[in-house]
Amino acid sequence: MRIEFLDYAGNVLGEGRNSTVQNFSRKFYSGSGIINVPRYSFEDNDNYIKYGNLVKIKMWSISENKYISIFLGRIQSIRNSGSVKSLGLFSMFDILKKRFTTVSETLTGQAGQEMFDLLDTANAEKETGITKGTNSVTTSINIEEQENDFYNTFIDIVNDSNSEFDITADGELNILPRLGADKTGSITISYVEGRLSLSNIENPSIDIDGNNFANRIIAKSKDGSGSDIRKVVNDLASQLQFGLVVEKIRIDSAQNITDLETMATEILNQKSGKYEDIKVVPLPIRSVENKIGETVLAGFDIFDFNLGDDINLEYKDGDNEIFESRRILAISLTKRDNIDRINLSLSKTGITRTALDESGNKEEREELFRRIRLIEDII
Repeated sequence: MRIEFLDYAGNVLGEGRNSTVQNFSRKFYSGSGIINVPRYSFEDNDNYIKYGNLVKIKMWSISENKYISIFLGRIQSIRNSGSVKSLGLFSMFDILKKRFTTVSETLTGQAGQEMFDLLDTANAEKETGITKGTNSVTTSINIEEQENDFYNTFIDIVNDSNSEFDITADGELNILPRLGADKTGSITISYVEGRLSLSNIENPSIDIDGNNFANRIIAKSKDGSGSDIRKVVNDLASQLQFGLVVEKIRIDSAQNITDLETMATEILNQKSGKYEDIKVVPLPIRSVENKIGETVLAGFDIFDFNLGDDINLEYKDGDNEIFESRRILAISLTKRDNIDRINLSLSKTGITRTALDESGNKEEREELFRRIRLIEDII
């Protein structure tokens, strides 16, 4: 891997030749990472290492035969531990939480263009390190923001236009009808008892998480005239199976009862089933011998996967059985036994951020600092 240090605006300062990557993760609309820098090395200076500067991680792509950017984050914390500095990184989404719309900002144009215009406004005031990438969403929106941060404003825009957005590892903002691609025809990950010799993932885990479960949604918002609107949607089959579990939510981007019902129903569909959080570790690329004695490459590298991709999952272990497509909600890389391990979090196709924590919340910040402390103990 290679590491580059950049200033807050995205200008390259230099390469971190002595720094190492401990881990990083990318999720829908969030992400974090940790790198270690030897103290008193050439990159251990105030020009490279300071709050707000950027760190870009690159990995070698076998298919492209070159280094390709895989993560871009902003230095959030700096911890000294003996001979090493551990840098806690948050993804580029985090800076969007530090910029705000005007006291009364009306967005009535095409979703993608409105998002790009807001980014232009932010960069004109002070560079964010984010540039405009691909805009494929022309759906018109109607949103009123009142000194809201850009992160949640962007969330409102994609919710109102039924689209998704991302910030790439090169700092480009993309807004698309849907992130990722359908790779069910090319990627199948497998762990099936009775034929484990053919498995291409390690020790998958399936957690049944009831924290996000609900089978009745009470949704509230305001219509275009400012009057309160309310809609209740139910999953009667789920209530019969699990009992009644109610959640109240606000969907401010819904400005009429029809949109409110549509968005509430979409959220209900994601929350009312058995929520499976599937984590898998694909086997890394390695040389193996095929049936006719030829040496071939098998396994995966991190460039095989992108956020939002649909891939096939074949899983059977005891009573648990899944043979269907799943969507990639998070990609992370951790170092174990000096080997870089890819970790994927999968869930049902269609589920996006409603099943995920956002990077700026207290829990993820505490988890980042916990991991830094753990690394310090190891060092």
